[in-house]
Amino acid sequence: MSAEELPPTTSSSQVEIGKLHKNLEEVRHKLIGLWTSDLEQHQEQTKQAHNEQMKSGKDNINQANDNLLYLLDQANANKKVLEERNEEVKSMKSSAENTVKETQDILLQKEHAEEQLRVMSKEIETDMELLIAQEKSTHTRLQELRKATAFYNQRLGVSLKKIDGDLLQVAFTQINPNKIDEVYFFVVKVNSVQKYEVTDCQPAISNLDDLVSNLNETNKFSEFLITVRKAFKSMVYK
Repeated sequence: MSAEELPPTTSSSQVEIGKLHKNLEEVRHKLIGLWTSDLEQHQEQTKQAHNEQMKSGKDNINQANDNLLYLLDQANANKKVLEERNEEVKSMKSSAENTVKETQDILLQKEHAEEQLRVMSKEIETDMELLIAQEKSTHTRLQELRKATAFYNQRLGVSLKKIDGDLLQVAFTQINPNKIDEVYFFVVKVNSVQKYEVTDCQPAISNLDDLVSNLNETNKFSEFLITVRKAFKSMVYK
């Protein structure tokens, strides 16, 4: 039987099947498009959240540094005021000593003034001791903050750089004492399930998977950096 002799019902079924196949294909493309859009939106949100956390940490450190500098300036200003008061006390004492030879009233005034001077001197001495202690504490905290801020770059020789997409490259130098500029690095990202994932590591670390697993359990990224650096350094001394 030729194609022209086929029953009309067969041709109609083929047309319906073709339409159904076309509709299914359109639905599939739409679902793929929606899934891709949701994934890209989630990745962008994750990226923004990470950037905000990094910016917030940096702002907090800068704010703390500014606060400590302000306290140090304030302590210096207070010290100057106390020194001026001390000079005033000395001047008052000298004036009292000059009037002691005058009348009894002046003598009584002198004795009263000397008592005031003793109280003020004691207060000034106490304030000076407190000021010195505060100044020392402020200076120590400022030094500790500066050391903590410079610790990663100066002592650990670490630098962080964003590369393609949501990837963060963490590079170390000062690992090999014979080649302090030699670069050891790894690349990390936060995946779709909010877990850290290392995509590259040069040179390779044998127990890197265990280190990443521990990072995802503790969420202590700074400790992870120190541990990875130690692993790189151990390779030099093998």
